[in-house]
Amino acid sequence: MAKKQRHLGEILYKAGVVQKQPLVDAIRSARASNKRLGEYLIEQGLISEDLLAKAIAKQFGLKYVDLKTYNIPEEAIKLLDVSILKKYNVVPLGMTNGKMGLAISDPLNLEALDTIRFRLNTDFDYFIASPTQIRTFIEDTFDTDKKDEDDKLKH
Repeated sequence: MAKKQRHLGEILYKAGVVQKQPLVDAIRSARASNKRLGEYLIEQGLISEDLLAKAIAKQFGLKYVDLKTYNIPEEAIKLLDVSILKKYNVVPLGMTNGKMGLAISDPLNLEALDTIRFRLNTDFDYFIASPTQIRTFIEDTFDTDKKDEDDKLKH
């Protein structure tokens, strides 16, 4: 029998991150404003983006990855065009046991996952990272104008 997927609010509540009444209020307000619960909780300052990423990883049975400390091989970074990385907010992490590790922020973005699977024609192990960490990594790695400007400022 398939394991029932837990709701994000339930995960956050059981972890002691959000109290019951603020969570109930947030669920109502998120629905009323047509936003995802996690997005609403971050906007209200009730949780951090990293905490949300960890909860999403738990919700989907995936591993959380901290891109600030993860060592990504240079050949992995070159596997996908930077425009794909930016469009879908993903970062390839390298090959392990015949599978490509891929840091994603939204496991429900099936268009992104299908496009990348089609382009690389390989199996994946998905990891969850915060959207900001992924964007920062991509900018720091590929934004040569910013790098040149930073280098000029250092001199």
